Amino acid sequence: MLAPIAARVSGEEIDSGWLQGIAREPSDRLDHSGRTRAKGPLRTGMMVMSENEIAGAAQSGLGELESAAGDALGSKALQREGEANEVKGGARRAAGKVQARIDKIADKISEGVARAGDTTRGAVERTAIGAQRVAGRVDPFVSERPYSAVGIALGAGVVLGLLLAGRGPKIIYVNPRD
Repeated sequence: MLAPIAARVSGEEIDSGWLQGIAREPSDRLDHSGRTRAKGPLRTGMMVMSENEIAGAAQSGLGELESAAGDALGSKALQREGEANEVKGGARRAAGKVQARIDKIADKISEGVARAGDTTRGAVERTAIGAQRVAGRVDPFVSERPYSAVGIALGAGVVLGLLLAGRGPKIIYVNPRD
C-alpha cells in the first residue's frame, strides 16, 4: 500500500487500479473525515465518491505531503510541485463531483423516459382494444348494409372536413406603409 504513495511522491502516476481497490476493500473504507469504517462503500455524506473524486482527494493529500516535505527540507521545487498537485487534485475532485451530478441527472432523465414509454405503451394497448371492440360492432353492420355504411362514412367525412377547415379560406389583407 505504501508503494503507490512512494511512487507518487517520486513523480510517477498513481495506478488507478490501486485506487479502485481502495473503494472495494472493506478494511480500507473511509468516511468523509478520513476515519476507517467497517461496512459500505466509500461515501461523503450520503453520496458514493467516484473514481475521480477518490483520485483527486489522494492527489491533493499527496500534494499537501509534498508541500510540507518541501517546506521541511527547504526545497522550493518540491514545495511548488506539492502545491500544484493540491490544485490538480482539487480540480479532479471537482470534476468527479460534476460527473456524479451529471450521472444522477442522466439517471433521472432515463427513468422519466422509461415511465413515458410505459405510459405510451399502455395508451396504445388501450386504444387497440377499443378499436377492436368498435370493429367488432361495426363489421356486422357493414356486411349487412354496405351502402348505408358508405353513406354514413361520407357524411362523417364531410362534417369532419368542415369542422377542420373552418368557414372557408382565410384572406389576410396587408396595407402597405407609406
